[in-house]
Amino acid sequence: IKKNGCVYFSEVWNILDLLVIGVSLICIAFSAFRTIVVDNMLEELLAKPDIFPDFEFLGFWQMQYNNAVAVDIFIAWIKVFKYISFNKTMTQLSSTLSRCSKDIGGFAVMFFIVFFAFAQLGYLLFGSIVKEFSTFGTAV
Repeated sequence: IKKNGCVYFSEVWNILDLLVIGVSLICIAFSAFRTIVVDNMLEELLAKPDIFPDFEFLGFWQMQYNNAVAVDIFIAWIKVFKYISFNKTMTQLSSTLSRCSKDIGGFAVMFFIVFFAFAQLGYLLFGSIVKEFSTFGTAV
């Protein structure tokens, strides 16, 4: 980055490398934070065994950690396409996907609009009756 400057960011693969590094650092921070919180909670629980522990805060951060790891792995799998160009079939697959990426993106936008419209309909119709539709997030 220091040598090439802004030209370094012109390639998608370099941006993906930086994203993997950044999300990995976030995962490390989440893991360290979670470990510190667990240690503090265990000390408190051992000192006062008669109180009920509240692990909701810890569960929230565990879910954030899981989501960050999932994003990191997804980005790392995208990077695999950089290294499959040695095989003719994989090169053809990669070029096909790159040529139809705009069409796939347009389809994805339309699909998610319809999908979220049905989720909104379920939330509005069944939200006060059925537990699975009580919030928009669970209706999705």
